[in-house]
Amino acid sequence: MHSLAVIGLLAASASAAAVPQGLKSSSITKRDDSVHLPFINGIDASYNIPLKQWNQQLVDNAYKTVMDNQGQTEIHELNPGSLAQVLSPGRYDQNPSTGGYDPFELIYWAWLCEVPDDPQLGGRCPQVLADASLTVSETGHHDILTSPDYTQIGCAFFQNPTQTDPNSPFQGIWGCDLA
Repeated sequence: MHSLAVIGLLAASASAAAVPQGLKSSSITKRDDSVHLPFINGIDASYNIPLKQWNQQLVDNAYKTVMDNQGQTEIHELNPGSLAQVLSPGRYDQNPSTGGYDPFELIYWAWLCEVPDDPQLGGRCPQVLADASLTVSETGHHDILTSPDYTQIGCAFFQNPTQTDPNSPFQGIWGCDLA
């Protein structure tokens, strides 16, 4: 099992790296779109926090981070406009290893399950963490995603180009940047 990485809440000015121009999707890179926003906002509503808006700059920032990590590591980088970031290994496509969950939703639930006794999670955490093949030791992801301070989000995935096992739950890295 992999452990969810500790969140590094870096100052937004800590990294002045520009988002590369012309990033394109390919067979191993996925820049996500707002398809997951209704799911995210359903969770936000259950926590009675402001609903998030999809922000393309945050998508670009998240994508730059997971691309720089080559879908293999979880090294945080807060690019201009990002105030917080969550990263996790996962997969982009539906597979038996995701336990029937949409792969993004599985990772989002896993981030929230860092606080497994949170009543909003309805007892789903043991199964979510088993399906995601993750263990938890920190609460940073949960705290960021449920904070009313962040009202914008953008997420992206980058597939690990060296992953050869099509059934592995760790095909790459998901990242979401928030502001």
